[in-house]
Amino acid sequence: MKNSIIKFIVILSLLIFSGFSHAQTGWFMQNSRTSEVLRGVSFINSQTGWAVGHGGVIVKTTNGGTNWFPQSSGTSQGLISVKFINEYTGWAVGGHEYNYTNIILKTTNGGQSWFTQYYSTSIGIAHELFFINSNTGWIACSGNNGKVLKTMNGGQNWTVLNTGVNTNITSCFFLDQNVGWVIGDYGAIFKTTNGGNSWVTQYCNTTQGLLGLYILNSSTGHVTGHNGIYFKTTNGGLNWISKSIGYTIRMVAVYFVNVNKGWMVGGSYPGGDSQILKTTNGGDNWVSQTKPTTLWLDDIMFVNSNTGWLVGNQGTILKTLTGGEPLPVPTLVSPPNGSNNVPLTPTLFWNHISGVIHYKVQVSRVSNFSALTDSATVTINQYPIPSGKLTNITTYFWRVNATNSTGTGPWSEVWNFSTIPVGIKKISSLIPEKYNLYQNYPNPFNPETNIKFDIPKASNVKIIVYDNLGRIISEIANKKLSAGSYEVEWDASGYPSGLYFYKIVTEEFINVKKMILIK
Repeated sequence: MKNSIIKFIVILSLLIFSGFSHAQTGWFMQNSRTSEVLRGVSFINSQTGWAVGHGGVIVKTTNGGTNWFPQSSGTSQGLISVKFINEYTGWAVGGHEYNYTNIILKTTNGGQSWFTQYYSTSIGIAHELFFINSNTGWIACSGNNGKVLKTMNGGQNWTVLNTGVNTNITSCFFLDQNVGWVIGDYGAIFKTTNGGNSWVTQYCNTTQGLLGLYILNSSTGHVTGHNGIYFKTTNGGLNWISKSIGYTIRMVAVYFVNVNKGWMVGGSYPGGDSQILKTTNGGDNWVSQTKPTTLWLDDIMFVNSNTGWLVGNQGTILKTLTGGEPLPVPTLVSPPNGSNNVPLTPTLFWNHISGVIHYKVQVSRVSNFSALTDSATVTINQYPIPSGKLTNITTYFWRVNATNSTGTGPWSEVWNFSTIPVGIKKISSLIPEKYNLYQNYPNPFNPETNIKFDIPKASNVKIIVYDNLGRIISEIANKKLSAGSYEVEWDASGYPSGLYFYKIVTEEFINVKKMILIK
């Protein structure tokens, strides 16, 4: 029993933390179930994906990363890159960073089993993997010899391609079986139009190492590297234009979902703070995104413009459902929480949030909002509650959420207020002989009715209204009164037609009567 309680608390804490992080930062942590450095990530859709890392670690998810499960790679070699072309077929590559061994693993059953396709001690580390279909793929090799591996039969055979220079090749990207690019140290960019049989050098005016490569189409591509360098081409690489990202740190990966929206990731290698940068104008400007970790981040992938993952040190996996943007959360302003004597047509106010398309407001008599008194969608940060929605001497709960171009954020805090009490009229100062509760008039009524009662001596008096299920729906009087005859009005504008009960409660007298509301 004790273990079950502890487990429940842990799960609840994780859920609360995850939801908070998501709302506050746009990126939230997932449990990879490993503490090894993760270097590569690949998803085939929003649910199914893999991540690989040091020590031969491979983890898989089939529910968008809510749960990650280890797979047996059969190797202790470090894995750097992973690529799946469908739910069954994928490759993972890497090697040993000190003796430049090269290992290529393949699975044909979604990772239930992996087998070694290729192992070499002379080519260099398999650093980046790219497949365009089940047969044709390339691997960039960082072995100071300018080598690229290519297969045309799903990895059964690999051919060594030479770029023509002796440098580390760090990344590759192909548009089809013929057109592709590789990048590497000392500002190396090479393009091929025949599948890698020959390469043409392209220039980007830097001697810095290049690390991240993403090609959108035959014209547009992006490259990142050491010391915050970033280059973009809009003419197929004939010209690579340097652009500022605002940081002089090592950016290791870049990913674009369309010509305007993209991300890059990196940091102060190897143990410094990481950065996630985003652009919405094709790389002209980059903005840092808030994240729930300072650990080094190494790879990034998106399956659409909102849903993506990052992987990095100590088994870090981050996910976003909002393109990394925090969702808007309104802050309630007025009436102040717990206010009393609020009129029946108050205006609710909350803070203005830039970029919000609309707000949704909910008002309810119950704090879980299972039944709504009023609901509205507005485009400004206020809402006047219309006449007839609220009733006197009733506590109401209210909350607001907001929607922007990214999505709809969580609800705000829940605040409450109580409406003004109904005026109790003393209609006679003659002292009655006894307590009495009279039949309301008119009856049936719509929507207002009067309730008369007598008290023969000073008493604390409550007048309570119930629905036909016996639930208290309104307390229309609650105060100490002197002896006399009184009348109180009940406004049922916010209630449906039906049978209701009203009840008088004093220290010495209780009585109940029926009344009928007809609309």
